Amino acid sequence: MSPVSVKSLCQCRATIARTLVAACIAVAALAPASAETFVKGETFVKGLSAFNAGDYAVAYSIWRPLAERGDANSQSSLAYLFHEGKGVRPDSSAAAKWYYLAALQGEPTSQSFLCKMHLNGDGVPRDLVLALMWCELSMDGGERWASATRDRVMSKMTAAERDRAWELVARWRSEYPDGAVGTAAANQPAPAGGLDEARAR
Repeated sequence: MSPVSVKSLCQCRATIARTLVAACIAVAALAPASAETFVKGETFVKGLSAFNAGDYAVAYSIWRPLAERGDANSQSSLAYLFHEGKGVRPDSSAAAKWYYLAALQGEPTSQSFLCKMHLNGDGVPRDLVLALMWCELSMDGGERWASATRDRVMSKMTAAERDRAWELVARWRSEYPDGAVGTAAANQPAPAGGLDEARAR
């Protein structure tokens, strides 16, 4: 099997994504914080308050539009609602889609969940190579508890699988040193056939 390209995981043209991200960063550095930024953050917090109060349907109604606009925190939180069946019908495939979109933006909790989901074949095909990649990236982002899951994944892998996973991690770190492909690329839909289809490309 040929090595897997991280670019195919992202379903994006890396050059375009980097250009868009660089342009957004440059504009953001020059412009004062916009009102939308504050409203977006405040709305996410309102969704979190609803979630903490056990009003999952309200949290869903707040987070869904934000997630669709590319807010990584809302994408990760929406994924959790689907994964746990809180306020919505449990749907591991929908959870994987939203975790994937947030993970592409470097959201470590989503990366950690994708690690576990690929380890267990929960909503995505079981894939130890992707599981290890997402665990490592999650730990890069500060999710230190993911090391236990990483150890479980590694104990089930062949040497060849570990080599492919380390290659993916190295490519990701090289191509995306800040840990994320960027919002523009992450707003692309997850592969229709699941994350395994992205890996096969």
